[in-house]
Amino acid sequence: MNWLGQWVTSTVYAVDDAVYNNGSSYICIAGHTSSGANQPPNASFWSLTSQGATGPTGPTGPTGVTGPTGPTGITGTTGDVGPTGPTGVTGNTGLTGATGPTGPTGVTGPTGVTGPTGPTGVTGATGPTGPTGPTGPTGPTGATGIPGGGFAIQYNFSTTVTDADPGAGNLRFNNATQNSATAVFADNVDSASGASVTALLDAIDDNNNTSHRGYLRIAAKNDANKWKEFTISGSTVDGTGYRKLTTAFISGGTDLANADPIVLQFTRTGETGTTGTTGATGPTGPTGPTGVTGPTGPTGAGTTGATGPTGPTGPTGVTGPTGPTGAGATGPTGPTGITGATGPTGPATSDINYIMDGQGSAVATGQKYPIRFSFACTITKVSVLGKPGETASCVLDLWKNTYANYPPTNADSIVASAKPTISSSTKMEDSTLTGWTTSIAAGDAIIPEVESCTFTGLTLVLTVART
Repeated sequence: MNWLGQWVTSTVYAVDDAVYNNGSSYICIAGHTSSGANQPPNASFWSLTSQGATGPTGPTGPTGVTGPTGPTGITGTTGDVGPTGPTGVTGNTGLTGATGPTGPTGVTGPTGVTGPTGPTGVTGATGPTGPTGPTGPTGPTGATGIPGGGFAIQYNFSTTVTDADPGAGNLRFNNATQNSATAVFADNVDSASGASVTALLDAIDDNNNTSHRGYLRIAAKNDANKWKEFTISGSTVDGTGYRKLTTAFISGGTDLANADPIVLQFTRTGETGTTGTTGATGPTGPTGPTGVTGPTGPTGAGTTGATGPTGPTGPTGVTGPTGPTGAGATGPTGPTGITGATGPTGPATSDINYIMDGQGSAVATGQKYPIRFSFACTITKVSVLGKPGETASCVLDLWKNTYANYPPTNADSIVASAKPTISSSTKMEDSTLTGWTTSIAAGDAIIPEVESCTFTGLTLVLTVART
């Protein structure tokens, strides 16, 4: 067999000449001059010796013995690389011909044994510390402590009148005619967050005025015309899961509807004052003069007549000079003088607490829910307390007008230029109230307005004296 490499056209091929074409090897079985008509795999001229899929390119095999240089034919299309043919017998060294085409790539030898793992490298220097992670969310606000003068609780109103737990976050009356209600049934958790308000409800009866614990106002959050106001007496009763409050209706707007969001506001009355001292006993009236004894009349012959009725006591005369002791009996003692009236009790004061909660953000500016007064009074002091743990600033205004002219506007401000203000602090208090309109008539309404605020929560306290 005479290996000639790649088959080319216009070349004289003799029997036993070997070539490769299109990825397969062939051996000539009939001599001819090559052309497109008799190229491999034409079975009349060629016999297939080997065929296979093209494998990966292996390392270059050893250079075969240089064969005789054939005539240069037309370069054909390069075919796929076929397997390396067997090495022919070394012939006599002929003249060095032109370099033949590169033989096909031999099969890749087996992969050598993996060398041993090298020693572990030196530990690199510690990288720079990563940036600090974001701050976690603020934890929930703790429960509000029991206020000294009053408080507000959010509920949903129920028109059911049964004496039973009204359900979580609900409040109901004991009478479908709301102005005739004599009891309020309030659940032990509020509707805002489901937090327990038992301590607040139980504190309603903490003062010593059992007949008048304070004032209870229940108003719709979204409709200023829906409200009821009562006085509270007696003790708070534990109804297991809810509290019972004994009430007496004072005044109110239109009726509350089922599922209305409402706010219960409680304002405590002052403690009962001590009893005044008893007035001094009046002086004993003067003893009247002893009458002159008349002469003894003659004894009549008739029977003794019936005793006549006692005549009315005459007015006490002026004490005359002491005369001689007559024979008559001593006159009666004059009546005891009238006891003096008890002195008046000093005016009662109350604190009206108004809570503003920003729910974790600064309290929003603008108008807030109104405060309605069912009694006449005079504002004697204003206080503003920031949320515990915060040092911040705020400026408030108060607008007041009558029920007939509700709602008040900015033109109805009562604070003049002495607006309740905290500047980078925690609280403020003012009892001078320079320029304020402090007189409040029964039925008036006040709307707090927040002009600016960086607190996330604050309490406005108005101290009032009833007039």
